[in-house]
Amino acid sequence: MRLLLVRGGDPQQLLSRTPWPEIRDSADNRQASAARATATAPLVSRSSARRAAAHRLQLTAAGEGYAVTRGAPPPGSNMDTLEEPAPALPELTCRHCGLDAGLEPKGQVPVKFEVDGDPRRGGPVYETLLSVSVCRFCEQPTVWRYVWGRDTYEQFAEQRLYPQSRDDSALPARVRDRLDEALRVRRINPRFYAVAIGLVLESICSEEGATGKNLSEKLRSLAAAREIPGPLLDIATELKRLRNLGAHDDDLPVAPEDVPLIEDLAQSLLEYLYRGPARLAAIRQVLTEREDDLRRQAAQAKAQRRGQWTREELLAQIEERRGALETAVTRRLFAWVDTRGDLVEKYGSGKEDGSFQAGYHDGARDFFPFALYGYGRIEIQFQYIQRHPSFASDEARRELLGRLNLVPSVSIGDDMLSKRPSIPLAVLIDDAAFERFTATLDWALRRASQAAEASAS
Repeated sequence: MRLLLVRGGDPQQLLSRTPWPEIRDSADNRQASAARATATAPLVSRSSARRAAAHRLQLTAAGEGYAVTRGAPPPGSNMDTLEEPAPALPELTCRHCGLDAGLEPKGQVPVKFEVDGDPRRGGPVYETLLSVSVCRFCEQPTVWRYVWGRDTYEQFAEQRLYPQSRDDSALPARVRDRLDEALRVRRINPRFYAVAIGLVLESICSEEGATGKNLSEKLRSLAAAREIPGPLLDIATELKRLRNLGAHDDDLPVAPEDVPLIEDLAQSLLEYLYRGPARLAAIRQVLTEREDDLRRQAAQAKAQRRGQWTREELLAQIEERRGALETAVTRRLFAWVDTRGDLVEKYGSGKEDGSFQAGYHDGARDFFPFALYGYGRIEIQFQYIQRHPSFASDEARRELLGRLNLVPSVSIGDDMLSKRPSIPLAVLIDDAAFERFTATLDWALRRASQAAEASAS
């Protein structure tokens, strides 16, 4: 596509005479900015083109103005033409054989169109392209994906889809250089490739400080120093054998079908020594940062928390910490309180853990037998209910303890009669356990109420 460059005269007069409505309209809408325009960057400058791209308009006040559009100039018009910038391959090196400037573009396919801004106002258009090229030497294909600004002439988000990119940043510079040299001759001559991979092994041994008179001894030294498993040492040994085959002029040359084998063996060794540990370190770093972030969020939440918890907040905390089953038990416990209708609910104001109690709070009947916490446990409040006449004696509290121990998976010792033992909320997932637990609470509440009535009379 050609760009038409209209030159000469006052910019506004020039634009008012142009036959293209899109330029005239943009000039009317941008007179103020055009009047303030100063000398700008070249026509395809990314910094200025993006601002003017919505109207395909750019003006200068450096003695003459120009406007830009697409298409063919009308006969007799005073217009120059320029080649419109087009997307280009991010690189021309073939990553199959390593040949510089070896890629020859064969075509591109748009797979996505986007408009930056309001589409009704003609914002800049960006298209995602798939580009296919073929190496002139090895005839292997390469596929790139990138985004191209049709109005701004920007190219970004470049990604090679095939062959896939390998991250060799973890490799020592010397090993990486030797590996690049080997890849350059991979498809040119299999024997040269085998020898080049041997140099990769030599550079690995040098980088790791392996000692020995020959490569075999160095590989054994490397295996001992880096605790390389037996199978990987065997891989290195086979690579050395292939290197020896390639280095000798005999009747057993390295064949083209050996190249994938050599490459797989070499990459396995590099994966174990360098890439794998680097990925592990990166994952650990991400996890450490995530844990630190969670701790900061928890600290912030703790510092910001004010006031009492609510039923909904406590349910949300148990859902997050303990899961759906224990949340369902909590809902059943709330439903039990609602069904009774005679209990007072009290919620804690802890900064980290929510809590909930239900009981009597009316003078003589001030009695709260249990407390539920957001970390998934229920405390039995022996320490506090021993102050109530109904459970002041050890015998009364021991009877309550015996009834609680009849709940499956609950076992509270006699030494807890004046303390606050807790039971896991999870034991009440079982229907029979839940029914026996709430029946025990009903009994304790009834005993406290009867004691209060007897005291009043």
